[in-house]
Amino acid sequence: MASRVEKYIKPLTIEIDRSPRTDTPSDVADRAWEALCEQNPRYFNGPILAFDSFDRESGIIRAHIDDYKNHAVRANADLGVRILSVTGIFTTVLDNEPAYLLGKRAKSTHWYGGKWEFGPSGGIEVPPDERGSIDTIGVIRELQREAIEEAGLDLRGCQASVLGLAHDESVGSVDIVIGVEVPKAYEHNANWEYTGARWVTQSELLAWIDREPGAFIDPTIELARSVLPLDA
Repeated sequence: MASRVEKYIKPLTIEIDRSPRTDTPSDVADRAWEALCEQNPRYFNGPILAFDSFDRESGIIRAHIDDYKNHAVRANADLGVRILSVTGIFTTVLDNEPAYLLGKRAKSTHWYGGKWEFGPSGGIEVPPDERGSIDTIGVIRELQREAIEEAGLDLRGCQASVLGLAHDESVGSVDIVIGVEVPKAYEHNANWEYTGARWVTQSELLAWIDREPGAFIDPTIELARSVLPLDA
C-alpha cells in the first residue's frame, strides 16, 4: 500500500541521530538534483530530518539528519530517504457539523501538484542547536510555524493533539498528524505553495473524495477515511 495511516494518540518524541553520514555520494543523484534546480529555481538544498523507525511502546520516532536533495531526487534516484514532516488537520464547526481545512497545492510544488490536502504541512526543521530530541510540544510548534508561513493562521490558544502517523511510500514521507481545533473558519492566505483553500464539512469531504478521488493526495484520503471525526 502506497499510503497508510498509523493511528496513535499518545505524546511522541523524536530522537535525532546527529552522527556524521558515511554514505557514498551518487553521481546519478547529483545529476538528478541539478536537473531539478534547472527546472525550478526555488529548489535549495539544506538539512532535513529523515525518518528511520517508530516504536509504539515508547512513542519514540528515530530520525537522522540528511540532505533535502537526497529526498527530492527520489523519482530518479531513490536513496531511501523518507522526510519527517508534520501535517495539521484543522477542524471547526459549520452547520452543526465538523468541518476541515483543505489547501490546494500549487502545480509547481515538487509532489502532488494541483491536488488538495489537509494542511498546512511541512518538513520538521532540524533544531539549530545540538538538541538530540524534539517532544510533542516541539512538533506542535513546528506546525504553528507552518500555519503562520503558509496560511497566516495563529494557533496560539488552540487545542492540539497527536492523531497518528501518515506514511506515504510513493513520495517518501512520514508525517506526524496533529489535530487542531480552531474557533472559526479562518480565511486562508494564498501563497506560492497553496493556490486555494476550502473549509468543508465531513459529509462534503467524504462525498467529494468518493466522487473525485484523483483530486486529493493519497494520505488525505486515508486520513479522511480513518481518523475523522476527530472525537470518534
